[in-house]
Order: sequence, then C-alpha cells, then structure tokens
Amino acid sequence: MKKTHLTVNRIFFDGGSLAVFLIDSWVPVKGKDEENERIVKEILQYGARHPEASKYVMSLRYFKQSIGGKPPGRRVLITEFKDLSDMEAFFKEIRNEPEWQKISHEWAGVMDQTTVETMIWNDQQRKLWIEK
Repeated sequence: MKKTHLTVNRIFFDGGSLAVFLIDSWVPVKGKDEENERIVKEILQYGARHPEASKYVMSLRYFKQSIGGKPPGRRVLITEFKDLSDMEAFFKEIRNEPEWQKISHEWAGVMDQTTVETMIWNDQQRKLWIEK
C-alpha cells in the first residue's frame, strides 16, 4: 500500500507532487445570468492583465450544467495549480489587488449563497488520463 504524506505547503504521493484543483460551484441569483456571465468573463480574462498572478495557474476552466442535478443551472469554475504552494502564492498575490477585490465582490453578488460550494481536489491516476 502506498503511503501519503501531508505537509503544510504540498501534498505528496510517493514523492510526486499532485496538482491541486480549486473547484468553485454556484447557481446565479435568479435574473442575474447575464451579469454572472460578464463577471466570469472578467475572471477568465484577469490572468492576461495580471501575469504576476496567473503564472501560478496551470489552467482555468468554466462550465455550465446542462442536464440533471439539483439545483439546475449550476456553474463550475475550476482553477488548476501545480501544487498547494502555488495556490497559496496565487491568493497571496491577488488578495489585496484592487481589480480582483472588485471582481470578487461583484461575483459574490450574483451567486445564490445557498448554493455556493468551494472544494480542493487532487488529481489521481493522471498518467492514465486521456487528453488531446
């Protein structure tokens, strides 16, 4: 059986660092779909304007639920980092940045707060993934 080691800054699996996926999930407040899309577009474009922060992000993806699930219309924003230390460095970089503060405040205003979930996931069996 393989042994998992947890440290303050990184998660290791047999000496190999695992990627970290920050998963933000929510349903927009009723009637605020267009505003939600505008704000998410700003989030997706933020990295191009702030390379000092985006250097820590491996990928950033946005999805909208099409079929199934409760409640319907859920959105998911997935931010991939090389490891926990990169995620921490990213948030340290943007924490007090005025543009991010504005976007973050507006984003919270279009989310139905009863549906918001934030999770951290780690990749598993990545060598077996199919990516083209």
